[in-house]
Amino acid sequence: IVVSIGDVTGRGVRAAVIMGRVRQAIEALATYQPDPAQLLNAADTVLRRSHPDAIVTALVGVIDLNRRTFAYSTAGHPTPIIRGVDGSLVRLPGSGLPLGLRDAHQPPTSTIVLPANSLLIMYTDGLVESPRDIDEGERRVARALLDDRIVRSRHPAAALKAAVLHDGSSDD
Repeated sequence: IVVSIGDVTGRGVRAAVIMGRVRQAIEALATYQPDPAQLLNAADTVLRRSHPDAIVTALVGVIDLNRRTFAYSTAGHPTPIIRGVDGSLVRLPGSGLPLGLRDAHQPPTSTIVLPANSLLIMYTDGLVESPRDIDEGERRVARALLDDRIVRSRHPAAALKAAVLHDGSSDD
């Protein structure tokens, strides 16, 4: 299963078009290239050709359900959090320049084994930046992920959003 998430600088229709193009590039390229770091490099090339002034953060991952592995690479995007069944929270390590700024020296794909019955949380920076204090935003996310009602919810993403963004968000 190929998963991706990203965020583009700017707002409105132009930003939506840029994000759509990056998403389409990743989706099309994933058919031929299973390595997340290579997918991001290829998406960077597509972005620079079509929108040379755009900057996009992105994360691409490949989940292997049989091996319970998650191979991922990031382009300046917040890295996922793993919530274990015991309530433990682990932020995955990662680095890499955003699309539009990448060079030939980007980190390779990282692979981890997903703990059984864990929850993989991917999000954009709008989730942690909503209180205008990233540290407070990250504390809100951690508190919410420690709440069993949220992570066992039928719709954990919606429950997490409601718990963290209770005072709204200005991010689109």
